[in-house]
Amino acid sequence: MNASRHGPDSQVVKQAISWALRLRHNRANVRLHAQCEHWREAHVDHELAWQRVQALQQELNSRLTAIPGAHAALESSAQGLDRRQALKVLSGIVLVGSA
Repeated sequence: MNASRHGPDSQVVKQAISWALRLRHNRANVRLHAQCEHWREAHVDHELAWQRVQALQQELNSRLTAIPGAHAALESSAQGLDRRQALKVLSGIVLVGSA
């Protein structure tokens, strides 16, 4: 998992997305936060992928707030996705965004 000039590989990005999703739905779980922190510290690519996923989330959230009702509609439709489907969607967004 060496960082190339293009950043972490897709598997590491998927792991970062998985952590983000798990933490989003388990905000109060201190143990889960500690495990994520440990994963991030384990390799420079992990932290880089994490930062990219967080930046993308912030960008999407800021754009959604500019569109009335968009955030609520997205949250509603996202509830119907299972974790695997959400990973696929977010992986595609992150990989395209980092290209």
